[in-house]
Amino acid sequence: MSTALRSAHADALGRRLDALDTCDRRWLELLLAPLDLPTFFGRYWDQAPVHIGGNPRTGFADLWDRSGLERLLAHSQLPLAQVEVIGAGGSAPAPRRTVSGRPILDLRRIAEHVQRRGGGIRVHGIETYVPSVRDLADRLGPLLGATVAVNAYYTTPRLEGLSLHWDTHDVLVLQLDGAKHWTLYEPPIERPIPPYHRSTLYSLEPGEPTWEGVVRAGELLYVPRGTPHLAKAFESSSLHLACGFVLPTWHDLLRSLSERVLARCAEDPMLRRSAPLFLGEGTIDDDAIEQLHEALRRQLAQPDHDALRTHWTTALVRPRSETWSLPSGDPVSPEEPTR
Repeated sequence: MSTALRSAHADALGRRLDALDTCDRRWLELLLAPLDLPTFFGRYWDQAPVHIGGNPRTGFADLWDRSGLERLLAHSQLPLAQVEVIGAGGSAPAPRRTVSGRPILDLRRIAEHVQRRGGGIRVHGIETYVPSVRDLADRLGPLLGATVAVNAYYTTPRLEGLSLHWDTHDVLVLQLDGAKHWTLYEPPIERPIPPYHRSTLYSLEPGEPTWEGVVRAGELLYVPRGTPHLAKAFESSSLHLACGFVLPTWHDLLRSLSERVLARCAEDPMLRRSAPLFLGEGTIDDDAIEQLHEALRRQLAQPDHDALRTHWTTALVRPRSETWSLPSGDPVSPEEPTR
């Protein structure tokens, strides 16, 4: 990043932080303490990972805990596709059984996988089901202009969960209980975006770790998109939340604006002309190409800044999907016979 661009970025960051509501700013300061906001957003956000420890906070026990995970899994209305079991290096759909003709999670087999085989559990999108996590996502999303989705990970001692990979979104890890050893590597692709740069499309051969350490209960770890990482439970079981931040990129803006540009192009008689016959045989000359470029330049020459801002906020900053809370009825017992 050039010096001028870095200075402009810092100025914009300062204005954005100054504009925060006092309560929102204080809440964010407490979450990221002892790191101050200008340092976090100016030095690390979208740039480099950082482990935030040393905070005298007692942890995130009031946010969620293992008993909350057990209650969530026990409810028959939890969508099955949201839950996976984790083994060494990968994940798979959670075991299921049928009750009254309807498939539900098989809690007995899940418990066997976790306790006897030393596995783990991943629940996608728990902000949809857990009010305290929903509140967290609802505060973080508007503050950062991002769509926030939260996954929960429970792993047994010394389990190495998912294989080495990177995400195409930024992740803030909140360690709720236990501890986890993380290993981070140099990003092979700068700021990857889906679907072009998913890590499954690449053969990962990491070099030396760029950061390695243990994240304990009450601590956070920020992992920028594109950072290859491995996580392994430490000497006890581990429960953490991974808050994924999907922010609009300039590529998103250009892609979404292409339809608007094409609609305007339909009003240009030049662009409504038929293309040269036998186009694939080299019959289009340099003059025709230049005329096409000039027509496109005319469409892009005078952007409507207000329209761009409106389009950015309405088309790209997406609201979260509809939420769902745990039903008030009794959960399905893991001892209920299969029918």
